[in-house]
Amino acid sequence: MLFDVLRVLIVDDDYIARTNIKTLIDWNKEGYEICGEAANGKAAIEMIESYIPDIVITDMSMPVMDGASFIEYLNQHYPHIKAIAFSGYDAFDYVRKSMKCGAVDYLLKHRLDSATLRKVLNAARLAIQQERSEKTNKDIINKQLVESREMLREHFIKQLVFGEIGDKKEIKEKVRELNMQLDMQNLMVAVAEMDDFHLIKEKFSAKEVNKLVSSMQNICTEILKDFDRAAVAHIVDGRFVFVFSFGNIRGDSYMYDQSITAIERIRVSIKRYLNITACFCVSRVFYNITETSQIYKDTVAALRNKFFVGKDRIIQKNLHERFEDEYITLDIDD
Repeated sequence: MLFDVLRVLIVDDDYIARTNIKTLIDWNKEGYEICGEAANGKAAIEMIESYIPDIVITDMSMPVMDGASFIEYLNQHYPHIKAIAFSGYDAFDYVRKSMKCGAVDYLLKHRLDSATLRKVLNAARLAIQQERSEKTNKDIINKQLVESREMLREHFIKQLVFGEIGDKKEIKEKVRELNMQLDMQNLMVAVAEMDDFHLIKEKFSAKEVNKLVSSMQNICTEILKDFDRAAVAHIVDGRFVFVFSFGNIRGDSYMYDQSITAIERIRVSIKRYLNITACFCVSRVFYNITETSQIYKDTVAALRNKFFVGKDRIIQKNLHERFEDEYITLDIDD
């Protein structure tokens, strides 16, 4: 039977008792490794970070820090470490106290033999395996939920820019359902297209292209986390759309500068980490989320100017109109 080797720390102020435990079984053959020894709970605590044990066998009666206090400390700070209490006293109070503090079992020194030790160790192993299995399953489920939520958010952004969802009330409800930080007013759209994407598709396999697109999207997502109310979606063939929203009005120049800052960080990052370039086009500010589809179309049309301006550029649509009719409002905090 194949299983992970578990690390065991032995804690007892009696050297002979520690030696007896070490010689009772063939630890490596049983799937265990004695990673260290300590004479009391305090010394054991100082060793835990370095030795990283899975199981601790600890005496109950020790100077400086006794077994009960040590087990309680483990339960609070290292709950994944399984503690086995060990004592020469056949007393119910010791048993109760050790189990209450989090020990998985209790051994009596004068009754200890190889079979008993194996049984207790295997019980600790089973508890560890069950916890690890539960954690793995939980992590898988959480990952699936996150990925599912991200897919739904991306699908919503696509619906928004393609005009498949145009009712403001419906949009607001979708935003709430997907727990997105997206306002209904004061927005900007940006569109990005990977440079020479047709050459990338010719040079690399479909799997490699998908990985490249996914990597760019991950970079975009991470950078946009610093801008709170923003979302990104991959549309098709290396084209991405970004939606920025700003809530309460702070002036067109403020919104424009925030969007350009985010896009510039993305432009630099994909060039540095993915060794690719892209052209970006940033829309004008618009004031109703229902306009998103039309603004997207206008921005895509403006992006066609990349043929004239070259690769790795940010095209600033309607830059000359940027400050026209601008006004700034301040809230009480400002």
